[in-house]
Amino acid sequence: MQRRLVLLFLASGLAGLIHESVWARYLQTILGSAAHAQAVTLAVFMGGTAVGAWWAGRRSHRWLRTLRAYAGVELALGLTGLVFHPLFVGVHALLLDTVLPALGPGRAATGATWLASVLLIVPPSVLLGMTFPLMTAALVRRQPARTGESVAILYFANALGGAVGILTGGFLLVPTVGLPGAMAAAGLTSLAVGAVAWRLSGGEPEPTPVVTHPSDTTPAGSRSAVAALFIVAGVTGFSSLAYEIVWVRMLSMLLSSSAHAFELMVAAFVLGLALGGLWIRGRIDRLADPARFLALVQVAMGALAVGTLLVYTPLFPVMETFLRRLPPTDGGYAVFSLGSYAMALAVMLPATICAGMTLPLVTYLLLGMGGGERRIGQAYGLNALGSVLGATVALELGLPALGLEGTLAFAAALDVLLGVLVLTVLGSRAGRVPGLAVASVAAGGAAVVLGLRGIDASLITSGVYRGNVDLSTERVVRMYADGATASVSLVEEGGILSIRTNGKPSASVALDPDAPPTADETVTTLLGALPVLLRPEARTGLNVGLGSGITSSILLGSTALETLTTVEIEPAMMRLSEGFADRNRPVFEDARSRIVIDDARAFLATAPDRFDYIVTQPSNPWVSGAGGLFSIEFYRMASRSLRPGGLLVQWIQASETETALVVSILQALASEFPIYDVYAATGGDLIVVASASGRIPAPAFEGMARPPLVEALERVRIRGPQDILVRKAGNQDTFGALTRLYDVRPNSEFYPVLQENAARARFQGAAAVELLRLMVQPLPVLEFLEVTRPDWTRSDVTLSPNFFYSSRAVTAQLFRDLTLLPDSLRETLTDSIRDPLALPLAGQAERLGHACMVGPTPGEALGELYAIATAVVTDLRPEELRPIWDAMADQPCVAGLAGVGPGWLQFLRTVGERDVRAVAALAPQLLAADASASPARARYAAAAGMAALLRLGRGEEALALFREHRPALFPDEPVSFFFRHLQELARTKSGA
Repeated sequence: MQRRLVLLFLASGLAGLIHESVWARYLQTILGSAAHAQAVTLAVFMGGTAVGAWWAGRRSHRWLRTLRAYAGVELALGLTGLVFHPLFVGVHALLLDTVLPALGPGRAATGATWLASVLLIVPPSVLLGMTFPLMTAALVRRQPARTGESVAILYFANALGGAVGILTGGFLLVPTVGLPGAMAAAGLTSLAVGAVAWRLSGGEPEPTPVVTHPSDTTPAGSRSAVAALFIVAGVTGFSSLAYEIVWVRMLSMLLSSSAHAFELMVAAFVLGLALGGLWIRGRIDRLADPARFLALVQVAMGALAVGTLLVYTPLFPVMETFLRRLPPTDGGYAVFSLGSYAMALAVMLPATICAGMTLPLVTYLLLGMGGGERRIGQAYGLNALGSVLGATVALELGLPALGLEGTLAFAAALDVLLGVLVLTVLGSRAGRVPGLAVASVAAGGAAVVLGLRGIDASLITSGVYRGNVDLSTERVVRMYADGATASVSLVEEGGILSIRTNGKPSASVALDPDAPPTADETVTTLLGALPVLLRPEARTGLNVGLGSGITSSILLGSTALETLTTVEIEPAMMRLSEGFADRNRPVFEDARSRIVIDDARAFLATAPDRFDYIVTQPSNPWVSGAGGLFSIEFYRMASRSLRPGGLLVQWIQASETETALVVSILQALASEFPIYDVYAATGGDLIVVASASGRIPAPAFEGMARPPLVEALERVRIRGPQDILVRKAGNQDTFGALTRLYDVRPNSEFYPVLQENAARARFQGAAAVELLRLMVQPLPVLEFLEVTRPDWTRSDVTLSPNFFYSSRAVTAQLFRDLTLLPDSLRETLTDSIRDPLALPLAGQAERLGHACMVGPTPGEALGELYAIATAVVTDLRPEELRPIWDAMADQPCVAGLAGVGPGWLQFLRTVGERDVRAVAALAPQLLAADASASPARARYAAAAGMAALLRLGRGEEALALFREHRPALFPDEPVSFFFRHLQELARTKSGA
């Protein structure tokens, strides 16, 4: 029977921790912040379990069949799991649609969200709290001579099940069936446990409830002894959860702050508790002096907790080496996850094993002092209540006020003091003096560890988990703060100043004003400039995320803007962003600027104002909680908060992610914003400009900006509309077609595609570069598809150091000038190029011009002509290309054409003219006539022909053109992403 009950309770622990971890995901949709949702869930969960345990403990001795009572609790818990999702959806809708808009921002709205969160999870939490006292009572009644073993083995089983449940929920259930499926699975597991327990509870009545323990090794019934043990139960819960909060924050800077990393950390913590229960199980009933042993365990736990600093710092070079040797594959990610788990265990296990012994020991001692089974519930309840306070105090007060080391030391001191308390009140005289000596030595050793091995700020701010970090690089940490939601640092490295969140750079600038701007400068500048350029008349704006403060400061460059609200979730970010004072002064000094410390979703749910635009610059999708700012639910709130014609402007990091995940984001966005344009701020950063209705205006540069905005744009080499339009990568039509290429859900809070997959994509070094294929083709695909409509006759794109696609445009412009200028001025043009970045491009343009003069055979002539055309046709206007073709008419690459050469010349000139009807007619003719064309040239003709047919609305013909010539286009290789994209566009056009 014991084995059956232990296995049942293991399954119960598995279901219970799935419940708890999934509740945190649900509450995140109400509370916003992942850190706050986890803290609230933990507080309510532990508080509810404390109430349930206390209540069950006080009444279990009155019940003749505690196992049947336990079965009833599990059955009720299972039913709550099955109804939780529809209940939550109803409550959430009521909050967003009725309650919060009526209350407006402030304490009342915050109180309403917290109250809703509490009411949703308190009932099942109370039920979970009842399970441990009831199951323990059932087992203790069956083996009263081994009460200590019974308590310890059930504690072990429940904790082990919890560790498995966390990993099962996070790595299997949520990615597969989403939050609703995971919650239903937990509910079904509880129902199964309840059904089996109900069956086992039949037959003979249980033995008489245990009133006292037969051992007399502790002072019987001493009130002071009982009070001391109650204090130990509560305070050790406090210190243990404080350790967990500190360790999770420490490990997030080693393992990353992804959802999967968090789950590994919590699973490691719970496994340590389980192993502590397992170790003490076979020894607890044989201890000569259990009180003294408990005291030593408390002292050891405090010393070992501080000793984690000795283990923690050396793990950074281990992680650096580990990542360099792992392949960027699914298998490599699995090994990385196992290695991360091992590192979490290395930090947590020694102290948590001690923590896992304390509650069984306290319960065992209390049972020996009389009071019966109610002591089980009292001890468990006080431990849970202490955990609530420990997590809350550590997160909200400890970390901001004391930092990581201070909070760790405070919790460790409490454990050492608990050991002294137990020795003083319960210890025998023979063991008291040696025990106090051990406590003193442990406390002194802990102080030495803190003094000698503090946390190295340079290491923890390195972001070593990203895999491209050299720890030996000199890194100066100018400022550092442990906030309630993240640890924030201001770091100088390699001439770059960056503000970092848990080691991940959030924004950076080059310290030398004459040095090229960083990629972050380009992104944050464009995020601020685009709303001003697109909606120069906008009066109210919202920016989500302070970062370096550059975006908000640029938004304030608008002369029409009346108010700008910047929402930042981490208060410490405000203080550290002052390090960019020369770039962000307006956000702190401009009277139109207001900074609000809140979560963006919580703010939007209660904001009484509506905005002309909302700018969002969330962290990378793999960061825990960031996925919520790319979700259907967030876009729904943003849409409600915009005025008619308002714009959403969002940063999407295409680096460290994969194309399918970006498609998932765009699907979610399109559910509320069906009209959008996508710009490539850099090669790895996208900016989406979206509208819920109506067209998106073209950028307007004239007469709407203050000089600071012009200066900021000049800093990142944006000098006019061409520098904006050259970055346009697509719109809702071109990107919308990608949903047919990827079997991926729209990202949502309930089906968190990003949270479950983005960390793996980051590890694998994925980059969604395919999304820019239309933009970088050597033919004007985006013009053919009417994504871009240039209205100038002379190209004048500025070379940008962070946007390497601009180099092709500048090369084309240089070729134009070298081709059309008189010989006397060509050398002057080359000499006048002072930008070192442009010098190689000038040389490339000269080589293109010389190549056209040396084509000795018709085949080589056509090759040179094709190379020139593909280098310049996309980036020069028809008005510029005509004189170039005329100037090249007598050159060998044109004059030497023969056979199919003239046909290719005509085709290339037609492409340059953007004459889609002619291109659509010529492409199939050229493909049929030039059977010896290389696959590259054949693909060029086919792509131009398909794009032209798409422009004409002839999707079926575009598909037929590809199918007919596919063997020549891809003879020995799979079809490229670009052509698969064109086919999906064709199917969309044809309605297939």
